[in-house]
Amino acid sequence: MVLPSFFMKFKAVFFDLDGTIVHPSFELAKEALGLCLALKEKGMKLGVATGRSFLSAKPYLKALQVIDAGVFSNGAVIENPFTQKIELIQAIPGKEASLLTEILRKEEYSFRFQTLEGTLYHYGTTHWPEYEYAQDPAFHEGLVGQEAIKVIILCDEKGIKTSARLLASFEKYPDLMGKVRFFKSAGYALEACHWSISKWTGIEIFLKAWNIEAKEVITVGDQENDLDMIKNAGYGISVLGGYDGNHNFSKFKITPPEKGGVRILAHKLLSDL
Repeated sequence: MVLPSFFMKFKAVFFDLDGTIVHPSFELAKEALGLCLALKEKGMKLGVATGRSFLSAKPYLKALQVIDAGVFSNGAVIENPFTQKIELIQAIPGKEASLLTEILRKEEYSFRFQTLEGTLYHYGTTHWPEYEYAQDPAFHEGLVGQEAIKVIILCDEKGIKTSARLLASFEKYPDLMGKVRFFKSAGYALEACHWSISKWTGIEIFLKAWNIEAKEVITVGDQENDLDMIKNAGYGISVLGGYDGNHNFSKFKITPPEKGGVRILAHKLLSDL
């Protein structure tokens, strides 16, 4: 395949996983591997930027075969471009992580707490849409005061435990709001990470290592945790049905993977406009 001249000025592509190239059933879109192989053949650097932990994302990276870069846990963790080792960039400090989990328990929100070792601990009895509690150990008092890579909070946007209500509760704690960043990663989940990180800050580490400018990067994502990378890349692509705010900054829109979005993406990147 011949890349259209418009895209010859781009040197790297970063994909989100869930809701972008991974189906709601957690299957990789069948067109994704072919797209990556074709882009790689033309000299593109390829990366995955996901809210998933490294361990959770690893099977998808293996299936895609030719991925050069990994940004995990919304930018808190990356695969070092020089050593190829998994490296922590920034976690939520123990003091703020403790305050956050204290508020969540008081407000009776279910959450998952990711430690520096990557283990996820659950709290609460509300059923998570795609997770069984048997997969995670229970949150316990020994974790209070520990740093957290991120905290995933289960919200009920159709009930009273909405993300808006929870964020309003957090406003009472200015020290927390100044140290922790919150964004939606799915219709039901609100994620908390260190204020200084995002998928884009993780991508920037690779761009510097590769001597690639932001204007030479294509990014593709669907949720609020993809906003920074869509906004700052040379060519951002958003997914319909995801976070509406992404569409204000994207230059092209695709449908979700279960509605042929990856096929549309491949046509956009690999065919004449």
